[in-house]
Amino acid sequence: KDSGGEAVADTNSAATREGGEAIIDTALNAWGRVGILVNNAGTVSDADFDGMTAERLTPLVDVHLKGAFFVTRPAWKVMRQRNFGRIVNT
Repeated sequence: KDSGGEAVADTNSAATREGGEAIIDTALNAWGRVGILVNNAGTVSDADFDGMTAERLTPLVDVHLKGAFFVTRPAWKVMRQRNFGRIVNT
């Protein structure tokens, strides 16, 4: 805030459709629009390949891959309505 920035917190999970929609709703409620989306959500599960299991892989895929989709989808709809928006996937 001291440098002119503003932010709102949202604790919903990007790994679910409902969470992704809620995250975008939080932005819309705060600013009335979404002009840019940076998909940077991620989790870390330290394991070498031998130690990686399906149980450890599932949450990684849910957040890293599904999360990008579930947050982008509602943001895309808003951006299309305004004919403007930028999406960055990291």
